[in-house]
Amino acid sequence: MAHDSIIKHAVRNAYVYNKQPLSKAASNAGIPEGTARRWKSLAKASGDDWDEARHNIGSELQQKAVSDFLDLFLKFQTEIINGLINSDKSPEEKAAIASRISDGFVKTTKAGSRFDPDHMMLIATQRVLKELGTFITQYNPDMAPMFLEIIEPFGTHMLKKSGNGNT
Repeated sequence: MAHDSIIKHAVRNAYVYNKQPLSKAASNAGIPEGTARRWKSLAKASGDDWDEARHNIGSELQQKAVSDFLDLFLKFQTEIINGLINSDKSPEEKAAIASRISDGFVKTTKAGSRFDPDHMMLIATQRVLKELGTFITQYNPDMAPMFLEIIEPFGTHMLKKSGNGNT
């Protein structure tokens, strides 16, 4: 029985984009699973690998979600740092808060790098900044306000260098 190309396209979309098992995609389209497997095999032979497309769609969506979350985190981090710069907290308190913010960002980017390896440069940068914040807190706390003024634009600079900046 010849099946309409619309049905074939619906099975592919259900499998690739909706992540349905091939058996369910076939059943929902009202065709035998064997027919769907044959279509998948013929498509792969002609250069349309459904499994690769399914994997790539998932990877792209994960990377987008991670990138969106990191962008949001950076906005919150920037707001906090800007608030610290203008606060009446002591330099020691500001440096301690900056260190905690940096630590949180390191953990967030490390988790995100599991989905997007391009963030590895950003993670390394954040580790250096965390160590620098700790060093300033311990050995030169009166420099904390200057550190806070530098860290935000430097973070933006590094995002651009890593290819993850949207500006």
